[in-house]
Order: sequence, then structure tokens, then C-alpha cells
Amino acid sequence: MGIIVEHESMDGFKYVETLPWTEEGAKHEWNEEIKLSLNEKDIPLRWPGMSEEIIEEKYPYLLSPNSFADALTNTPIQNLSLSDMKEIYNLSAVNDIIKIYEKGGTPQDVYDDSLEFFKGLDTQTDADAEGNTYSKDSSYNRWVKKFKEGEEIDVAPVVIILPDGSLAHIAGQTRQTGALTNKKILPYVILKPIQ
Repeated sequence: MGIIVEHESMDGFKYVETLPWTEEGAKHEWNEEIKLSLNEKDIPLRWPGMSEEIIEEKYPYLLSPNSFADALTNTPIQNLSLSDMKEIYNLSAVNDIIKIYEKGGTPQDVYDDSLEFFKGLDTQTDADAEGNTYSKDSSYNRWVKKFKEGEEIDVAPVVIILPDGSLAHIAGQTRQTGALTNKKILPYVILKPIQ
């Protein structure tokens, strides 16, 4: 909804600005990140405690690109602490990076470890707006470079509040890993259940 003002965090990391999601970008993200997960088998794996019925009742904005776009473009962008980010379900690459820094690791240590992680994923990214796909390690390298070269302004990663109150990843893990490798933190869009 608005832009978070950049400021220095306590941990030596810098929070950076992001732009609000556009309707078009949000619809594209729904097709990339949510569409294929909306089945009885994948829902509880991706978002523990959720089912088709719970989504219909409490998270109906996940059911279509238009409703997702409406939710995403109307939800404020919020900073999370590194410790809060470590608690996000299915965000292992981000969690691993934070642990490396906590143990005294350097950005180079983070880069080397993360590159190995992404090389180990034998998948391509979903097509971007121009229809291009990339290997996961190539995508990671692109984000690292963008954040190293400057204060790249991009959209915030997206998480959702699960029925038990915990957070789960929806979109933007590779983007956040590129930022964290450069000791920068992107804020999040935190989607909530409807009342």
C-alpha cells in the first residue's frame, strides 16, 4: 500500500524500500506461486493447517488472480526482524542465510552456501512477465547482482498468516536471499485471514 522508508537495522543489515504490488504483477504472481498449489494434496504441504474448505472460508483471495491482486495491492508492507523471518514456514534458504550470519559468516560465506543450495534445485523459475525462465542458481545470481549494484527497488516478498497464527511463505524467497546476501532486508506483504 505504501513504501517502507529505508533505515539501518540493529544487526548491521539495512532495510530497503520496495514498491507496492501492481494488479498485473500480483495476478502474474498468483499464476506462478498459488495456482498449482490449490489442490487437496499440496495445500497442507505448502500451508500447514489449511485445506480447500479453510481457504474458501478464511482465505478466499487465494482462489483467483483477481481476488489475490486485490488483497496484495491493498495490504500494507511491513518490516520483519531477522528472528521473525527465521520462523516463516517453507523459507529454508532465508533461514539458512540468517543462521550463517548468526555464526559469524560473511556475505561471501552466504553467497557460496546459497549458490550450492540453488544449484541443487533441479528446477527452473516460472516464466517472468516476458516469458523467460531461469535456473534457480541463475535467478539467485541475478538478485544478488541487483542488490549489490544499488538499492534495487522491487516488490516485497509475500507471506500468509496460517490458521495457527504462524507465517508461511508464498512468494519472493529468491529475491530476499539476494538482498540478504548483500546484508539488506526486504519488507514483507503479510496476508491475513478474513474475519
